[in-house]
Amino acid sequence: MQLFDPLQFLAIQGLHKFGIIHRDLKPENILFGGDGHLVLADYGVATVLVLDEEDAFMEDEFPLWAESKERGGDDFPLLTPSVDNPHTVVGVSGTVYYTAPEVIEGKEYSYGVDYYSMAMLYHEMVTGYVSPPVFLFFFFLLTTFLGPSPTRIFKARYR
Repeated sequence: MQLFDPLQFLAIQGLHKFGIIHRDLKPENILFGGDGHLVLADYGVATVLVLDEEDAFMEDEFPLWAESKERGGDDFPLLTPSVDNPHTVVGVSGTVYYTAPEVIEGKEYSYGVDYYSMAMLYHEMVTGYVSPPVFLFFFFLLTTFLGPSPTRIFKARYR
């Protein structure tokens, strides 16, 4: 486990440098090659964002983005959606136990959701179990005390 997390972090960081948000990191999608290196698999729900090398629009409209890209290192890309981050996504995808809350709620998100999934994987490795998402607990309470109507609302919202 001492090497697993740094390798996973570097793999995710490498994806992000190429403009890829994996969105479905889970134990089944993390493999080890014959040489012992980590291999990320299953890019079925990944989002590939275009990283234009020389785009004047990006520099004018998103100066913090352009500055962090020019500086390089760990500052790029930006992890959260903001007015300074042109790479944001909206859409529900991934495996529920490892998916960030903003993805499940259908909110706008960016590269940071992969690090949330990595933290959930780490939690599972340390404790031996996966904690269910909090929204499932609240959904259970709503359906128990209010009857079947929240079920229809949930299905309509999260299809």
